[in-house]
Amino acid sequence: MVVLICLLALLIALPLGIFTWQTQHAGYSNLSLAQQVAATATAFDEAQAEATLAAQARVQATAGITSSIGAGKVLYANPLKTRGGGWVDDGSQCFFSAQGYHVQTTRAHEVAWCYTGQQPFSNAVISAQAHLMRGEVYGLVFRLSPTAQQFYTLEIKRQGEYRFVQATGSNPNTWITLIDWTHSSAILTGQQPVNTLLVIASGHNFRFYINKQLILTNYSNSAYSSGMIGFLVGGDTSQGTEAVFSNIFVFQK
Repeated sequence: MVVLICLLALLIALPLGIFTWQTQHAGYSNLSLAQQVAATATAFDEAQAEATLAAQARVQATAGITSSIGAGKVLYANPLKTRGGGWVDDGSQCFFSAQGYHVQTTRAHEVAWCYTGQQPFSNAVISAQAHLMRGEVYGLVFRLSPTAQQFYTLEIKRQGEYRFVQATGSNPNTWITLIDWTHSSAILTGQQPVNTLLVIASGHNFRFYINKQLILTNYSNSAYSSGMIGFLVGGDTSQGTEAVFSNIFVFQK
């Protein structure tokens, strides 16, 4: 009788031990049906919320000036508040913060540019916000070839001027100024201003907006047909230049 009781106790304890291990490691397998239904509903709600946010971002991006210039579908969108997206991040010249994507130089007479190597673009509408922290010149880079160090850049200056440059290698002294510094009332020049730059690149033709105001109707140049996107800073300020960039969108044109 004692032996039978011991065997019976062992047979009861064995499956209890297995069930305990399964409860700790098997996830949903030991949840009640009601718990599984609730978890599924929560996941569905989260997915719906993300889809709604994405749709709102699309509306917000296209509801303004881009809706009037014939922008197509969104090819790329990034708030630039967290690392990723193929953006260069060396922690010094190019780095992220909660404000956005920082590009900086630390001395006078320097130019620095940072970019994402994730995807090249050709015919596109490119928009980004630019916040000058210190220094002088900052701008939007497009159709960049990182290996050849060739690109276009729409630059703005702290004093309220813009210019269009064709970069041709690592030495800024050899770059070609397509449109020299031109004053525009569209550029904000207050304390640490935030300016929105928008470039329409369609084939060999370019059109530029700053803060939703058209500053250049049409300019033609056939040097570069496609490439990466990025940002640039530079100038003659003794302590260098730093700008923070955010909310970059690329639309098909």
